Amino acid sequence: VSVPTTILSVLTYAARNGVLIRSGRAIEMLAKIDTVVCDKTGTLTIGHAGVNDIDVMENRFSKNEILCYAASAEKGLTHPIAEAIVHHAKDEGVALKECEEWEYKVGLGAVAKIDGMQILVGSPRFMKQENVDLEAYDIRYPDAKSGGQSLVYIAGDGQLLGVIRYSDPPRQESKEVIRELKKMGITVHMLTGDVKRVADSIANNLGIHPNHVTAEAFPEKKVEVVKGLHDSGRTVAFCGDGINDSAALAYADASVSFAGATDIARETADVVLMEDDLRGLVMAVKCARQAMDIIWQNTAIVAAPNLGALLSGIFFALDPLLAVVINNGTAILAELNGLRPLMGPGEVMPLGHRLSAAEVA
Repeated sequence: VSVPTTILSVLTYAARNGVLIRSGRAIEMLAKIDTVVCDKTGTLTIGHAGVNDIDVMENRFSKNEILCYAASAEKGLTHPIAEAIVHHAKDEGVALKECEEWEYKVGLGAVAKIDGMQILVGSPRFMKQENVDLEAYDIRYPDAKSGGQSLVYIAGDGQLLGVIRYSDPPRQESKEVIRELKKMGITVHMLTGDVKRVADSIANNLGIHPNHVTAEAFPEKKVEVVKGLHDSGRTVAFCGDGINDSAALAYADASVSFAGATDIARETADVVLMEDDLRGLVMAVKCARQAMDIIWQNTAIVAAPNLGALLSGIFFALDPLLAVVINNGTAILAELNGLRPLMGPGEVMPLGHRLSAAEVA
């Protein structure tokens, strides 16, 4: 009786504090994890990228026209970068155009036919795959690949039209969460579809070891990384929020997403952080570990006295009243101990707490 009481107590405490844990199995796996793999965009970063500038490669187009093509091709997508481009177009007062044809290339970008021209919007890998020459851009804008800003390429009929520069800063709590996970003996990996330069910049800022960073990781690569870690004997939790993350979420031992994630990511996840706060992951792991500790405690509380009483009854005279007291007393004690998770695991910062500069440092 004490085991389901413990599980229900943990589920109740977590739900009251903005973390939805879907099952007892999820608690069991969370208690065992020694590796957390996080997607970068929208998970370790805020997911609300800001457009910094637009570089023009075809002089017959203005910055706003290039922005119009990019936003028109990306509208309707829930990816944070696509949303940032569309929002920037609206802020600039740029009217979007209708797409005559449209296709989303998972992990790469979007293809659309606008004004009779085939528009490609996406990563450098996507451009190279479609035989779009990028060398001229690297020569013309040598500063574009410095720092932590990312690039979205826009091509029309096989020619590079322009590039949108954007940046997606880390979540305020990400550095603290990674530090806390490390203290708990958990190794943190970061996966991103972004280029290595940007991935290394974010990882260095957050304190993630360079060897634990995988850049240009598309959906199939994310699955390979998760499966590889699992096959090496690690118990892996994957944290992500996009369509691109859904396969990796399904392969992980425990999967974590946000309430504001895409529907498929949210439904696939074992744990949903309702407050959109990454510190919920730390709380979920601490709650799970506390729950499993209490379950073993309750096993000992019930088993040891009753086994002792059983042996005493076999070899010595045991008062029946004492046997009842031992049997029922240990059950009541274990049941009360099973309610302890309702008070929380302790040392968990409340979600939504605004970090001071000193806490972030």
